[in-house]
Amino acid sequence: MNKRSLDLVVSLAIQVDGSGGSYESLGTFAYGATGRIAVMVSKMLYSLGGLIAYVIVVKDNFGPGLGNLIYRDNFNIDTSTIDQSTSIGWFHQLISNDELLTLLVSTTIILPLCLLRDMAPLAKFSFISVVAMCFIVLIVIYLHGTTALVEIEHSNQHGFYQDWIVVRSGFFER
Repeated sequence: MNKRSLDLVVSLAIQVDGSGGSYESLGTFAYGATGRIAVMVSKMLYSLGGLIAYVIVVKDNFGPGLGNLIYRDNFNIDTSTIDQSTSIGWFHQLISNDELLTLLVSTTIILPLCLLRDMAPLAKFSFISVVAMCFIVLIVIYLHGTTALVEIEHSNQHGFYQDWIVVRSGFFER
């Protein structure tokens, strides 16, 4: 249904003179100013929903992921049980504060990307994303082929599973 509706919109845009191929112009042609406003509100709500999803993903994953990567097991410290002699660094406090970290990441990374008038500067990052996705798919196919019929044992011996599959935090630990 999605492809059929898109084909209908494209063919309508070609048939209507002066539409310029934009959704707003088609809305104006079909329903006047109300149609144009409806199309613009729909596009705004769609973009707002995507932005909210990105911010939620950043809030839920960026701080804990970065903290576990850097501080390993010492990241999740209960601050209510810490006495005055124990101090944690400012960076640890920053990445522990989900709201502040989300605000900083959103205003320094997401907001400038949203203000771009043209997506051409993001083309190389799109290519990197496609290459990374292909790499991940190849890894999953390889792991499925090598571990599909073999039961993975959790032991202290170093092997393929321990070296490549087990996710260990503290990669940048001092």
